[in-house]
Amino acid sequence: MQTDFNIQSVEKSTIIVIDFKNQELLLEKHPVMEKYFRIIYQRAYAASERKLRYLAEYSREELYVHFSTLYPWFIQRIPQYLIASFLGFTPEYLSEIKAKLRS
Repeated sequence: MQTDFNIQSVEKSTIIVIDFKNQELLLEKHPVMEKYFRIIYQRAYAASERKLRYLAEYSREELYVHFSTLYPWFIQRIPQYLIASFLGFTPEYLSEIKAKLRS
């Protein structure tokens, strides 16, 4: 199977893959799963739209403050270079923002 996307785990994870054909068979056999997948897709889409809005509306400092306020547990568990990448910063720029906020 070829894809344009990839998943990188920073913690021990179990990844389950289901191709389109088997997903369709699953949904036919267990209709309740259709609602489950629809909810997952809706949440993922909303999160993607929210991230785009934040990137457009917030300064880089505001973006980090907002993110770290909403997800303090994430900030503590994930390496800073990955947080910087997710927010569209360089690790050095994230360090500058954090130093500025501490002073």
